[in-house]
Parts: sequence; structure tokens; C-alpha cells
Amino acid sequence: MIVFTIGFVTPAFASMDLDQLSYHAANEAGKTANVRLDAFSILERGYSLAVDAPVGHGWTFGLSFFHYPQSYGLFNFTVNAIGINTMKFFNGKPFRSGWYAGPLAYYVQGEKSVEELGTTPVGMELGARGGYQWMWNRFNIQLGAEGLFLRGLGPVSGAIQGDVNLGYVL
Repeated sequence: MIVFTIGFVTPAFASMDLDQLSYHAANEAGKTANVRLDAFSILERGYSLAVDAPVGHGWTFGLSFFHYPQSYGLFNFTVNAIGINTMKFFNGKPFRSGWYAGPLAYYVQGEKSVEELGTTPVGMELGARGGYQWMWNRFNIQLGAEGLFLRGLGPVSGAIQGDVNLGYVL
């Protein structure tokens, strides 16, 4: 997975001009960041928020945060995470409609309790996401999928899940 992540990130930064690090292209009219909220997280009584900024040549770099509190009778579980992601927009313009894909990584901390017993698992989540982004001026919707692998205190686990993000470009 690390090789996969490096394979995506290295071409992005190797192909950038130094002028692109402070990317404010005229064709993007001063759009500097896309703030996204995961619609599924709201349905699960939590939140997942991400902020992506363009770094040039169709690439973005961003930070993500999520918090999911869950309760099922005597069982309580909370997951908190902070992560990074980079995405390649294949049309070359991050703030336009088009296809995207890229790697992501999270530091995950969870707390679970059953009656009086409690544990705090910690782990790393690595994966990739991809899909299509629709833009209407500054409002956008991303519809795609994520493939994730979690390595914590126990065995490696994985999941593929749907990804629906509502965003606004600042």
C-alpha cells in the first residue's frame, strides 16, 4: 500500500513547477480550497470533514477529520481520525467537473466499551478513493468509492465503501 501511495504522490510533486506551489490559476478565479462533508457520516450521527487545496497540474492535497460515535444498547463505540489525501483530477482542473482518484492515509483512534470494560485501539488506515465530481459554480458533489485497509492492534482489516461528499469551494 505504501508503494501504491508513493506511486500516486511522487509524480504529482515531481512534475510541479515551484510557481505551482502557490497555485492561483487565472482560470480558477481565485478558488483556493474545497471544503467537503461526507453525507453518509451525517446519516451515521457523526461527521467527516475534508479540506483540499490545489497544488498544480490537476492535483490537490488535503486534510481530513472524522468522528463517529455509535451506541447499541450496552455497547458504545467512538472512532476519531485525522488524515491526509491527495487526488489527481484527470481533466487537469480540480475545481471543474470530472473524474478523480488518489491515495489517503488516516491515523485512527477508537474507544469501545461494553458495560464497564473498555479498550482504546489505535491504528493506521491506508487506502484509495476515486469517482466523479460535479461542479456548479462553487458547490460540488463527489460520488465515488473508497478502498481502505486498517492496521491496528489486531489483524489487518479492509473495506470498500461508497463515498458521497457535498462540497463548497472557497
